[in-house]
Amino acid sequence: QNLRSRKLSPERIRGVLEGFAWAADSRHLFYVRQDPVTLVSGRVMRHARGSDPAADAVVHDEPDRTLFVEVRPSASRRLVLIDIHGTDTAELRAVPADAPTEPAAVVFARQPGVRLHAEHLGTRWIVRTNEGAPLYRLVAVPDKTPAQRDTWRDLLPARDDVTLDAFEVFE
Repeated sequence: QNLRSRKLSPERIRGVLEGFAWAADSRHLFYVRQDPVTLVSGRVMRHARGSDPAADAVVHDEPDRTLFVEVRPSASRRLVLIDIHGTDTAELRAVPADAPTEPAAVVFARQPGVRLHAEHLGTRWIVRTNEGAPLYRLVAVPDKTPAQRDTWRDLLPARDDVTLDAFEVFE
């Protein structure tokens, strides 16, 4: 909807899942196309407002169809995040919100048996992971060195009697 005129745009993108993220320019929209046969997540797409959705660019096409793909803005609003996860693995990719045509870079690569959920805020990642912690732990990771495990710092160490289910980040 145009907030000035209060008129709805005639633009429509059909066959998408519920998650989406706007780029910083408010012109590019990231979304996940739903597979029309299996109804599971398919490709991550980038739409330029005002263009034909048939011409949308593929940002990520996950070859492993057993994994679920979601797109969302980061808490910092500096990144568009692509979450890829399954029963026993996870991966996180990111596109700079101020450079929406850049390719999606792998931030946390998938590893068999390792699950994680990450959020970006300020100059760091906050990550819930089962790596070295079957019931999960929460770690802070510098945003410049996410792959270097020696830079990870426990915020909530693993415990044998408590499962860390989820977390939220705030300024």
